Amino acid sequence: MPINITAIGGSGTHTLQKVNVNLEEDYIYFAKRDSNTAFPSNITDDSAWVYRDGSGDISGLTTNTVYYTNTDTYSIGFASTQGGSNIDLTEYTVGSVTLNYPNVFDNSFNISSVKYANQQAVRYLTDSTPITGLVSGSVYYVKNQLTGLGGSALYEFANFEFTSGGVTGRFGPTIEQLRTAYSSAAWRNTYLSQDGSNQGYQNWIVPEDGVYEFNVKGAPGRQGRALGGGGAIVQGRVRLTKGETITIVVGQRGELPTSGNTWPGSSGASWVVRKSGNIPLFVAGGGSSSGNTTAGRDAVTTSNGGTSSTGQLGGTNGNGAPATAIGGGGGGFLSNGGNGTQVTGPHAGGGGIGFPSGLAGGLRSQDSTSAGNGGFGGGGGGNNSTGSSGGAGGYSGGAGNSNSANTVGGGGGSFIFATATNVATSNGLYNGSATLLGQSITNLNQFNTGDVEGSVSVTLVERSVFGFKVYETPSDAESDTDPIAITPAGSQYHALIPLRVDFELNKVNTLTPHGLLEGEAVQYFYTGTPIGGLNNTDVYYVDRIDDYSYKLSLTPDPNFTEINLTTEANATSQGLSRVIVNTATNVITINNHGFLVDQPVRYSSGSGNTIVPLQNNATYYIKQVLDANRFTLSQSLQGPAIDFTSVGTGTNHSFILTVVNDLEDSLYIPTHGYVSGQTVRYQKSRDFVITINNLGFLVDHHVRYSS
Repeated sequence: MPINITAIGGSGTHTLQKVNVNLEEDYIYFAKRDSNTAFPSNITDDSAWVYRDGSGDISGLTTNTVYYTNTDTYSIGFASTQGGSNIDLTEYTVGSVTLNYPNVFDNSFNISSVKYANQQAVRYLTDSTPITGLVSGSVYYVKNQLTGLGGSALYEFANFEFTSGGVTGRFGPTIEQLRTAYSSAAWRNTYLSQDGSNQGYQNWIVPEDGVYEFNVKGAPGRQGRALGGGGAIVQGRVRLTKGETITIVVGQRGELPTSGNTWPGSSGASWVVRKSGNIPLFVAGGGSSSGNTTAGRDAVTTSNGGTSSTGQLGGTNGNGAPATAIGGGGGGFLSNGGNGTQVTGPHAGGGGIGFPSGLAGGLRSQDSTSAGNGGFGGGGGGNNSTGSSGGAGGYSGGAGNSNSANTVGGGGGSFIFATATNVATSNGLYNGSATLLGQSITNLNQFNTGDVEGSVSVTLVERSVFGFKVYETPSDAESDTDPIAITPAGSQYHALIPLRVDFELNKVNTLTPHGLLEGEAVQYFYTGTPIGGLNNTDVYYVDRIDDYSYKLSLTPDPNFTEINLTTEANATSQGLSRVIVNTATNVITINNHGFLVDQPVRYSSGSGNTIVPLQNNATYYIKQVLDANRFTLSQSLQGPAIDFTSVGTGTNHSFILTVVNDLEDSLYIPTHGYVSGQTVRYQKSRDFVITINNLGFLVDHHVRYSS
């Protein structure tokens, strides 16, 4: 507001001096009169900048230090921490000072829009003087920092898929089952817990402030004598806060009857709920199961539950479906589904349990084994009298049925948080609209179907904490050893290009140790378009570079021939399958086999077809030991190597070191020194033990390096 001037002051000359630095309120002022006094548009509130003295300086700020800005449309204040109070500015010297964005600062790259995986190989390129410490064209390896500009993270996180831990049916998994299933997640014991007594409620602690994308799939209806309905898929992004708890529940399919497959229970929804305030973020409804020869119904992408095949209405406004004559109603966010009205008799199915009470599947008809229980996530139980599956679980439960034969319940309702962005659904609609808050909804054109449970996939798409260092080798990056010292230099045009396939060196880089052995035979498999230069018919040989990279050759070691890799794959899955039996080289590969030349081994094909020309339970001899993992066989001592013509089938083949060969009436004793016809005396020592090692192996073992 304007100052109220109450006196004209004394005689003499009065002046108003323009001041850019306000020492009383601790900010720099921009008058916006012209280009020289315009407010810098790229400086936003709470952003990080490096302050440096120039011909001028500001007392209270230290040159070459990162500060966080407090801004409005005319002024900039400086804080030591994000969201902190303005630093006290005490004096200034007229002249210039600079604010530079800290893309390269304190030996780290600080690029909030870029998120590389740990151990990611990147090629550095520039069109001018390179950043000090780096060489243009060279490959380096990334390690993300848990503490950097913007704050800190509780643990390293990029993406993760929450599942049912392999559990199906009426009740959810225990926390022990989930932690076992999530063995690859180092954070699972500290930052994942069960929500009280609610088995299957996964309380996940958010690692850092940021925007997270959720892809949520409800469980599909169980297939009995006809197909089950599809579970809904909903997707969107929301901003989460470090340390807050998100409760995740993964829906499971309803159960088949214990006798036959006529009336399965219907399936459960998958849920993502902010624990503080019990606020649903995303719910993907489950599909209803088949009823005799009638196919189940898909989940719906409306917040109200779906109707049954006889037109009964599902739950509304987050409630479970109301009671109907036979199949149980699906459970909802606020309440249980209704039991079939014949539940006091023997025939009706029980309603699915709602989110507040544990989401157990509804009970089947109690007088028969020909109906199934509902699935965890609120699925309604099946009915075996007139015959119907229940309603599926959802934000609002799917409907049960009237007393009509061969009917199915309704699909569960779905929910999307009102301010979610980048929204997508199974059919491109939410509550009948193709937009949410004016933004178009992406059509995924699919429901969750088949012999699977639900799932919840989470991806960190925008970090508040950013910063990574680069290293000479992937092992240095993994152990955070000897990061490369970097300082700003050169022009503004610099690039770090991620490399999974290095086309200059014709090598493949992996983010985790690949486990491949030098010289072992492999075949490449893929779904989609393969890496240019590879196919799924040739046998390749591994030219191992280190734990995180390798080349492939068409010829075995030591005469490797480098394959020219030309283009990246566009594949939904790809990887390498170990060639256990190599029909081209007649070599068998078993890691750490422990065999010696001339040792007798008995071959077993388990329950599969034999490796041709080997015979099941026959004895063979180790012809050559190529290394600790590879060997050849002979049919007799000093005989030629066996020529393999077929690799066999099955997963339990084995070669057993045969010390006492009861089939051929012989003993194996290395360097025994006996001669033919020599008389020997047999004596059993109580301290002597013959140890026989069974080295089982899979003939179709796969090693996946990407999916």
